[in-house]
Amino acid sequence: MGEHWAIVRASQTAESATSTFAPTAQAIGASRASCTQVSQSSSMPLEEFLQRYDLNPETKLQMTLLRRLLPVLKESSVCLGAVLLGSFAKGLADRVSDLDLVLFCREGTGPELLASVAALIPAEEIFSTFQGSHEGVGSPFTELILYNFTSIEIHTIAPGTKFTVKKPFVELHNIENCLEARLSQSSAPTRDVLVPYRHGPNWLPWELFNCLKWLSRGDVETAKKYLVRLGKAIEAADKPCAPPHKQN
Repeated sequence: MGEHWAIVRASQTAESATSTFAPTAQAIGASRASCTQVSQSSSMPLEEFLQRYDLNPETKLQMTLLRRLLPVLKESSVCLGAVLLGSFAKGLADRVSDLDLVLFCREGTGPELLASVAALIPAEEIFSTFQGSHEGVGSPFTELILYNFTSIEIHTIAPGTKFTVKKPFVELHNIENCLEARLSQSSAPTRDVLVPYRHGPNWLPWELFNCLKWLSRGDVETAKKYLVRLGKAIEAADKPCAPPHKQN
């Protein structure tokens, strides 16, 4: 794979292990430098987005997966809108950037939409699966780490769930002015607002995977700061509650 690549070994159990490749900080830095950052006050047209990343070998795996999902989103009778957020929308995606998808669905169809999209990712490609739900009814989400050292977030948002789309984003699908009703003028959140241990111990692999991505980019300080915060959050969560004070 060239001198800029290093082997990363990931294992889920002692009996199941796989080797994949992840870029070093030098390779990722070069990849990010080759992409012009998108203005934080704009959205990237889909065709421009596809042309940009189809030519980038660092993001070939993510683009192959996204192109697998796009037809299903466009042909779905329950998906009203879909956007791609995060580093891909900002024009900063690299070898380890995840696909951050937000899908707006018709009432009561969130689980159906999520299942139809997630089913396009074969089980043998998935290292770990994390599931949750946004506030409100019918807005489940799943986040997947794949064996090829890529990852994807798939969030479904029901009409009654509060969720705004902050620029920049890539519009993947939009009918009935769905996205226009969700747009916000505020800036997209940064990694500083990430809440460590928010979902408890079952999500630790996802949080540690994020730290691995930062480290692979040479962003050691961000990884260290997050790990310190994560350790404190775990200690606070595991600290036994004090027994109630007995009154005389």
